[in-house]
Amino acid sequence: MIPHRTWGNPKDPALLLLHGMWGGARHWEEAGPLLAQGRFVVAPDLPGFSAEGGGRHDYHPARFAGDVLALMDGLGIARAALAGNSLGGRVAVETALTSPERVSHLVLVAPAGLTPPATWLSALPKWKVPLEDGPTAIEPKGYLELTLTQIFARPLSDPSIAAVVARERAALAALPFAAFLNGSARCLTEMSKSVPDPARLASIACPKGLIWGREDRLILLEVAERLRALWPSSRLEVLGGLGHCPQMEDPRGFSAALDRMLA
Repeated sequence: MIPHRTWGNPKDPALLLLHGMWGGARHWEEAGPLLAQGRFVVAPDLPGFSAEGGGRHDYHPARFAGDVLALMDGLGIARAALAGNSLGGRVAVETALTSPERVSHLVLVAPAGLTPPATWLSALPKWKVPLEDGPTAIEPKGYLELTLTQIFARPLSDPSIAAVVARERAALAALPFAAFLNGSARCLTEMSKSVPDPARLASIACPKGLIWGREDRLILLEVAERLRALWPSSRLEVLGGLGHCPQMEDPRGFSAALDRMLA
């Protein structure tokens, strides 16, 4: 099984929390315990985003979905609610498409890779520079700080997120820079090449919800409206003052929104 964190009682209904690119179970460190009231919460470390495996993984969403299903099998989870942020949202959708009987609810938190690439890759102009021009286009520390400012809506110096920012800065700084760039390019390429057909997306039958930070700089809110057109019965909650990873900026507000989606 892939590495993972758990909270709650394994006998309770399961909720899997799937992180985005270059994240990990740490992205749910604050929200996980809040969501474990009456649930068994599992947050995996998706392969390919660590210092050991960065840049060397198969980054196709179907491969990640296989990792999620294998983890569920290993933990004895027959069926679970899936919540995924960014890349994790794409992985959650792939899992629901591959094994719909295993997914009870689908909650997508600013998911990437579900609409035409121009609707989300175009929001990454600064990130695309080093991916196109090679490792010398921007120095490592500058790229790290750029990444952080794209994730959070609040200033990095804001005391309310200081501990989370410090943890994220340390985790990203530990990655070999070349692997970071290579893995980023491969992951974005695989997502842009494997956008699901809208008819396939529309066929997902389980209850669906969308959560977005209003100040998300990476996956713009217009993507949510495109997804709602495919899923008219889906619910959308927009969280004011938050960015691409609302579960890290405001874990209580985010957890309350996710609770409502799963009620």
